[in-house]
Amino acid sequence: MLTALIISTLMVSHVDPTPTRAAACSAGLAKIERQIAHLKSDTLEGPTAAQTLGAQLHHQPTPAEVKSAERKATDNLQTALAQARAANSRGDAAACDEALKRVKEFYGVQ
Repeated sequence: MLTALIISTLMVSHVDPTPTRAAACSAGLAKIERQIAHLKSDTLEGPTAAQTLGAQLHHQPTPAEVKSAERKATDNLQTALAQARAANSRGDAAACDEALKRVKEFYGVQ
C-alpha cells in the first residue's frame, strides 16, 4: 500500500502542466478573435502596420501603395494568427502569447 501511495504521488508531481497553459492561451486566442470580429463589424478599418519611410516623404500614397500596405498588414495578421493557433495546438503557451501580442499590435486592442 505504501508503494502504491509513493508511486501515485510521484505520478501526480510529474504531470505535464501543458494542458493548463494551452487552455490559458486558448482563452486568449478566442478573446482576440472575438475582438477582431467585433472591430470588423463596427468599422471598415483593418489591421495596421508601422509607418514606412516612404510615408514620411510628404506626398500622398498612390491607391496601389495603399492596397499594397493593406494587403501586407492583413497577411502579417493572418500569419500571426496562424502561429498563435499552431502554438496553442502544440501547447506552447510562450509562443502563443508572443503571436497574440503581435495580433493585438496589428489591431491596437488589449
